[in-house]
Amino acid sequence: MMATRGPANPMTAEMEDFTMPHIQGGTTVLWYPFGIRDGNKPQVAIVTRVSGRNVNLFQMISGANIQHSRHIDDPKLTLNADQRESGGWDYTDEFKDQVLWREEVARRLAAANSPMFPDKDADELVIEKKPVAKSVPKGREILDDYVVLRRKAIEAGVIVRGNPKKKWLLTQLAILEEDAGPPSPS
Repeated sequence: MMATRGPANPMTAEMEDFTMPHIQGGTTVLWYPFGIRDGNKPQVAIVTRVSGRNVNLFQMISGANIQHSRHIDDPKLTLNADQRESGGWDYTDEFKDQVLWREEVARRLAAANSPMFPDKDADELVIEKKPVAKSVPKGREILDDYVVLRRKAIEAGVIVRGNPKKKWLLTQLAILEEDAGPPSPS
């Protein structure tokens, strides 16, 4: 008597059809230690090797090397805990935003070269450029003042070792000015 197979498992077909999203070595990803989005915060990891349906990761905080981690959407992770032993990875939100931005730029550039917009310049279709404000970091003015004061003290003949306090530099310059006395009339 010949054994008959039961109905095809839809999960098997889904597992065979799954293709891991493209990822390159060196990419920063989120790593879910239990292989599921369980409400716990994911950890940051770097892809060290890509192989078939899994990747090797270097977990930043603990310094652990994670071998054979599957993508968080891989159906094999839903089979059992053994499949989730190496956790699951996903792209960072920043990476996803960059992909969307690239797609938008590509779409707009393609539209600029299409006959649908014959009288529009490509610059009109490119994503709006937002000016980036270059702010001076807090304390930068103070540092610049200190550097000028230190240089002035050295030029005046003060022997400066290391980075003395600003008050000390001011005191040394005041002493030198007192020793020099008032300027003589010529």
